Amino acid sequence: MAEVGFKILIIEDDASLGATLREALTRKGHFVFHVAKPDEAMQLMTKQIFDYILVDCLLPQMTGVDLIKNIKADLPEDSATHFLLMSGIYTDKAFQQDSLKDTGAIGFLKKPFPLDELDQYIKKADIPAAPQQQESPRKRLYEIFEKEKVSPRQKRKLIESLEEVDGYDLPFIYSLLAETKTSGHLNIFSDSGSVSGVTFYQGEIVGVDVEDQSTFLGNMLIQSGYLVPQDLKEVLNDKSPRRIGQKLIEASKLSPHAFDLILNEQMNVRLTKTITDGKVRVNFVSTEVEETSPAIDADQLLVYLHDWVASKIPLAWLESLYLMWSGQKILKSSQWNIEHPVFKTSFLKRLKDLPQKIEQGSNINDLLEIEGYDATSVYKALHLLLLKGLIIFSSERVAFDATAQRKHIKKLHEQIKGKESGEVLELFNELLANKPETDWLDELMRFVGPAPQDPELLKLWQSVKDKFDKALRIHWSESNTQVTVIKKEENNTEKKIKAIRMIDEAKAQLQLNRFPKALDLLDEVNKLYPQAAGLRVCKAWAQLGTLDPAK
Repeated sequence: MAEVGFKILIIEDDASLGATLREALTRKGHFVFHVAKPDEAMQLMTKQIFDYILVDCLLPQMTGVDLIKNIKADLPEDSATHFLLMSGIYTDKAFQQDSLKDTGAIGFLKKPFPLDELDQYIKKADIPAAPQQQESPRKRLYEIFEKEKVSPRQKRKLIESLEEVDGYDLPFIYSLLAETKTSGHLNIFSDSGSVSGVTFYQGEIVGVDVEDQSTFLGNMLIQSGYLVPQDLKEVLNDKSPRRIGQKLIEASKLSPHAFDLILNEQMNVRLTKTITDGKVRVNFVSTEVEETSPAIDADQLLVYLHDWVASKIPLAWLESLYLMWSGQKILKSSQWNIEHPVFKTSFLKRLKDLPQKIEQGSNINDLLEIEGYDATSVYKALHLLLLKGLIIFSSERVAFDATAQRKHIKKLHEQIKGKESGEVLELFNELLANKPETDWLDELMRFVGPAPQDPELLKLWQSVKDKFDKALRIHWSESNTQVTVIKKEENNTEKKIKAIRMIDEAKAQLQLNRFPKALDLLDEVNKLYPQAAGLRVCKAWAQLGTLDPAK
C-alpha cells in the first residue's frame, strides 16, 4: 500500500495551512482530506479509516488532545491509525511530552515545520495491509471472465448464491443457465415490487412470466396481425378450461405454426422487459421442469443476446464493468471457434481482424487505439464473446511498463473527463462493487498505481485521483444531507508554505514590537501568497506600530 500513498486526514482550522499541506501531500501520491472542525472530523471518521491523522492542538470546540482521545475511543482495538500533533503556540517540551503520552501520537510537529520533517514520520510508520474483504457472489460470478476452467456445477452454484444483481447482469445469467443445460426457475424481484420468472428446461427457456398486460397472448396476436379483435372475443366467450391457444387452433382461427411463432415472440419480449437499469434481487431454484414447446434454444438466445447488448445495455455500464480488466490480455478460451455464429453478428463483423488481434494477446486499451475501432463496437463485441465463453481475460495482473501505464492513465483520464462526481463513482462501480466504502480509496490506489515519473503523465494521474477524491467526498457529504464545496488551491505549494512560515515569523516580531522587521516580512508574504490567512490583520498591526506616536 505504501507505494501508492496513504490516507491522511488533516484537522487544521487555518484554512491556508490546511489546504497547503493537503496539496503538498497529495502531490506525493497520498489521498488527503482537510477539515477545520472536530465535528467535521468525527463525521468523516464514520465513513473512512485513515492511516494518518494530523491534528492541530488548538481547535474550535475542543483541544486537539481531547479530539484524538474521542477519535480513538471509536476506533477498533487493532486500528493502525497513527496520530501527529501540530502546534505553533503550545511548543514547550513539557506540553509536548504530556500530549504525546496522553494521545499515543507518534510525533509532535512545531509549526512552522518543513515538509521533509513530516515525510520522516509518514515514511517510518509501518502500516499493516488491510484485511481482505470477502467478495460478494456477484463479484465471484464475473471472475468467470478470467478463469479457463469452471465446471457447469460451479457455475450453477454461483447462480444459486446470487442475491442482488444489476438488471444488466441478467443476459449473462440467462446465458450461463443455457450453457450449463440447467433446469429450474429463476425468480426476479424488482424494487417496485413486481415479480418475474424465467423457466429453464435443460438450458432451453420454456416459460417467461412478467407482470405486463401488453404481453398477454391475445394482445400480441392482434398486434402481430394473426387475429382480429372479434375472433378473440368469440374465443374468450368459451368458458372451457382449455388454454386460449388451443381454443384458437381448434376453432381454425390460428395455425399451430403461427401460434408457436407468437409464443416465442412473447417470451422474447418478456425477457427483454426484465433487462432494466438498476438493482434487482434474484433467486434460482434448481428443480425438474416439464419439457414444453416452443422453447428458446441456444441459437435463438444468441440472437436475443446480440439485440440486448446492442439496444439495452449502455456503453457506460460496459466501460464500468470492464474497467478492472482494461489492461489485462484477452485470451482465447477452450471454446474458441472462429466458425461460431457470434462472429457473424454485426459488432464482430464491424471490427476488422478482431480475432487476429485477440490471438496476438491484445488488451482493451490496445483495441481502443486501433484506427476504425470505436468504443461502442469494441465493448459490445467483447461482451458478446464473453457471454458465450469464447474468450477470457488473463488472470495474471499486468505490471504496467511506462508505455502501458501511459495508455492506462490516459484512458482513465479520458473516461472521467467532463463527468460529474456521481458519474465518476458510477464509472468505478464495478471496481468498487460490494466493497465497504472504507475500502474505496484503497481499491482506486491499487488500480491507478504509483505516481509516474513522467511530469506530463503525472498531471493526468493527479487529475484522475483528484476527480475521484472530490467525487468520494461529495458522496460522503451528501449521504449525511450536507453538500461539501471543495476548492482547489492553484498556487505553488512551496510558495504557500514559505508565506505561512513568514507570517508566523512576522507575528513573533510584532510581539517584540519590531514593527519595521515585521512589515518587511509581510510585504514579502504579499508577493508570494496574497491570500494568506491573517496577512491583512498582521500588516495593519505592523503599519500602526511604525507610526510616530505623536501623530
